[in-house]
Amino acid sequence: MSNAILPLNIGNIKKAQKILDGNARKTPLVKSFYLTSKTGGEIY
Repeated sequence: MSNAILPLNIGNIKKAQKILDGNARKTPLVKSFYLTSKTGGEIY
């Protein structure tokens, strides 16, 4: 993996979107009711 720092702009965001499309998948965010009750904060 490269350590290059790219400027944050819409062009680079769209380029990253095209690279990730089909290679990454959306996963559900599931709340942990047990850890939430134990910590007092919302834990997912």
